[in-house]
Amino acid sequence: MMNSVKVYKQPKFIISIIVTMVICLILSGCIPRSIIDELGITHTIGVDAEKGKIMATVLYPNYTNSNKASIIKAAADNPATLKTNLGQKSQNQIVIGQIRTFVFGVDYSKAGISRVLETICKDARIGNITFVISDSKAEDILKGIKDAPPLFLSHLIETSVQHEGIPKTNLHTLLAQYYGSGIDIYLPNISFDNEKQLRMNGLGIFKGDKLTLNVSNKEAFLFKIISEKNKRGYYDITLPKKDNQKTNKNNENQNGKQNEKKPGNENNFAFNSLYGNHKITLHKKDNEYTVNVNLKLNVELKGTPESINIEKKEDFHYLQKSMEKILAKDIETFLIKLQKNEVDPLGFGIIYRSQSKEWNEKNFYKNVYPKMKFSVKTDLNLRQMGVGE
Repeated sequence: MMNSVKVYKQPKFIISIIVTMVICLILSGCIPRSIIDELGITHTIGVDAEKGKIMATVLYPNYTNSNKASIIKAAADNPATLKTNLGQKSQNQIVIGQIRTFVFGVDYSKAGISRVLETICKDARIGNITFVISDSKAEDILKGIKDAPPLFLSHLIETSVQHEGIPKTNLHTLLAQYYGSGIDIYLPNISFDNEKQLRMNGLGIFKGDKLTLNVSNKEAFLFKIISEKNKRGYYDITLPKKDNQKTNKNNENQNGKQNEKKPGNENNFAFNSLYGNHKITLHKKDNEYTVNVNLKLNVELKGTPESINIEKKEDFHYLQKSMEKILAKDIETFLIKLQKNEVDPLGFGIIYRSQSKEWNEKNFYKNVYPKMKFSVKTDLNLRQMGVGE
C-alpha cells in the first residue's frame, strides 16, 4: 500500500494575499478626500419665486468661522441649475446629501412646486427629507434661524409631529400624494410670531401642485387624529355654561356684587391625546355618499372648568359627553371646510376608488365629493386626571 503524499501550495496562497493587499492600498489612494472643514454641508434649503426666477437660499455651518452658519442664495430658470449657481458663490463645496428640511416660500407654493419636486425625486443623493411651507419668504425663515443650532428647524418639526399634534410628512408621502390619484398634498406651515420666534402654524393644503388653503394648529390636530396612528397632541375645548353658572351670575348682578373678572375663559380647558384609533368608511344610499368617521381616544385632562367637579358622577358624565359632542362637531366642521375649498388631503378619493369599478378623478371631485355628507362619532376615555384639592 502506497503512502499518500499531501502537497501544500503555501507560497502561492501567501503571494495572492500580498497582491490583494497591495491592490487595496492602491485603490484607497484613488478615493478623493473630503475634509469636513472644507465642505458646505447643507441641512436646510429654501426656495422662493422672485422676479420670474427660482431663488434658492441655503444655510450651512461654517466650521472655519467659529462654527457660525453661512447663508448664500442664487437664482436660476430651472431647479437643476441651482446647485451649480450656489456653488459658484461659496468658498466651500456645496454638499446636499445631508439636507434635512426643505422650505417652500409662500409665493412659490402658490405658483406651483412641481418643478422642484420632479427634480428632487431624480436625485439619489437626497434622502427622505421633510418639507414645510412658510407664510413668508423662505429666505426670511433661514435668516431668522441663522444663529440657532444647525438642526434646529428639523428638530422643531420632529418634536411637533411626535408630541404637538402636527401631521407627519416627508419626501415619500409627498411624492405619493403628488403622483397619486384621489388625494391632495398637505405640508406643515411655519411662521414667526410677534416676538420673532419661529413656530408651527398649522398646515398648507394644495390642489395639484399649488397652495390653496391654510388651516390652523387646532385643525391640524383634528386632521392628525383621524388620519394617523400617532394621535398625541393638545386640544382645547370651551364648555357651554351650566345652569348653576348662569344662576350665580344673575344673583351677583341682583345683589350688586361686582367681582373682578379673571383673565381667560373659566369654561375653557385642554386635554392631551395619548393614544387611540380611528376608522373611516364610505357608504352609499340612494346615490348619496356618506363618510363615516369613528374615533376612539384616550385622553388626559389638563385642568377642568371651575363649575365641574369630576368626583361627582353627574359632572363626570356631563364633561365626557360634552367633550365628545364638541370634538365630533369640530371634526365635521373641518371636513366641510375642506370640501367647500375643493381639497381632499385625507384621501376620500382613494376610498371611493377602492369601491368603484369606474374611477375618474375629475368626475369624482366635480360631481361626487361636493355632495358627500359627513357623520362623526367620538368616544373619549378620560384617563390620568391628576390630583386636585
